[in-house]
Amino acid sequence: MNFWTCVQVESLNRDPDCVYCGGVDSEEHFVWSCPFKHEIWQTISSRFFVDPAKLTYSLIQLPPSCDVEVAPSLSVTYLDIIASVLLSLWQLHWKFIFEDHQFWPQEVVARATRQILEIHKENNSRLLQG
Repeated sequence: MNFWTCVQVESLNRDPDCVYCGGVDSEEHFVWSCPFKHEIWQTISSRFFVDPAKLTYSLIQLPPSCDVEVAPSLSVTYLDIIASVLLSLWQLHWKFIFEDHQFWPQEVVARATRQILEIHKENNSRLLQG
């Protein structure tokens, strides 16, 4: 069965409850309000943002025209960080669904952090060459 067929079958058999905490599943719950996901965002925001408390679901859902302030030691944007976390969440969620791989919030944090630091490294390299 190819990937898209698996996704379609999974969505047909989908329980309206969160597979991690049992809460009512929604886009907001999947990304932000599930306790497992919220832990991820809290860790990432305290690691990479100047004011971690400013990160909210609405800033993830509809990114602002001006960036949330990223730690000055990093050569990444607010959107680089959000995209890295969302990609890691998505990949590890489907690994849990299709491969029965345990979902660990800290694994999402570690994967997103690696991606963010890789972007930082690439951006610094460009600046030095520039």
